[in-house]
Amino acid sequence: MFVDDAGRLVYVDFGMMGEITASDRAAMARFAAGVVRRDLDALVTSLRELGFLRPHAETEPLKRALAMVLDQLG
Repeated sequence: MFVDDAGRLVYVDFGMMGEITASDRAAMARFAAGVVRRDLDALVTSLRELGFLRPHAETEPLKRALAMVLDQLG
């Protein structure tokens, strides 16, 4: 996935592409906003909404790892 010159999201299809639901698009947008704001709680919430985390998964280690990644990108 990347953004083209017109600001549109472009999905690269390797033959396994499906549709992204409106709720998944919203969660992806919240994830991107969380990265920009460095809001670890928003990142974890959006990852949970996208189905990457089990409902009762321990999130503190994930937050620490996300903080380290954001520090490296920063």
